[in-house]
Amino acid sequence: MDAYSAPAGAIDTAETDMGRPFAAWAGYRRLDDAATYANFIQGPMSRDALVYLNINSYSIDPQTGAHVPYCWSSVSAGEEDTMIHAWAQAIIASDYMGQTIITFNHEPDVSWASQPKCLTDDAAAYQAAFDHFYKRMRADGVTSRFAFVPTVRLYSSTDISSYLPPAGDFQLIGADIYNNVNDPTKASYRTVAKAFNPLYDWAAANEPAMPLVIGELGEVQDDPNAPMDQRRARLHEVARQPPVRQLEPRGRVPRLLLAPAPVGQLPGLALGRRRSLLQRPLT
Repeated sequence: MDAYSAPAGAIDTAETDMGRPFAAWAGYRRLDDAATYANFIQGPMSRDALVYLNINSYSIDPQTGAHVPYCWSSVSAGEEDTMIHAWAQAIIASDYMGQTIITFNHEPDVSWASQPKCLTDDAAAYQAAFDHFYKRMRADGVTSRFAFVPTVRLYSSTDISSYLPPAGDFQLIGADIYNNVNDPTKASYRTVAKAFNPLYDWAAANEPAMPLVIGELGEVQDDPNAPMDQRRARLHEVARQPPVRQLEPRGRVPRLLLAPAPVGQLPGLALGRRRSLLQRPLT
């Protein structure tokens, strides 16, 4: 499902299939575009929705349209603090921090045209950049919770420890979860459980009490029209995991996060308690 490029009416159809409207909203934003946040936040605020805010460390070249990274070393060195401060001011001005989850540069373990990396952007550089970003936000008065969101495959790799931000810098963990193959006859095809298990297994072993956030969900990333039975299978997989709090359909900006059933039907999705969930005292 794609809230950005889905055919007209597809989102309405999905909400009808789910039996409820989307109850959260995601924004994948750039480090240099804090000025646009006041406009973006009006959408989720009008729906009393959760916000999953992913602030990515790149800019857009005005001549070519290419995405150009801000190196993580420059972030950790304080060279981008003006932009971080601008984001903090925008988030605070929204007066919506209690319903906002923030992550810095999701999927730090991959680089591609839409989310490029510098050659020096390795795991250690990410840890330092995330830590600096988090501490600058906190120092500026941002009280929202933060999430660590790598690729799901990193959860089954020993490399995850090298990317984990310092303890205390994040209060949720998550991933975008895709099968990446929509043909069950292919050797690389995974069942729904196998697609989710790297995140679930790592969380159970390492952070059993920490809430999870599913940033994106799909069969293949470029298929906004995947059959509803595929989506339902994934929702059932989410429902069996009590720590899970929210779920998003695939999209660009803005992205609506998925609230797949009325509260009470999916015990793992505490959507009826959004404010109490995200306004607990920080620890």
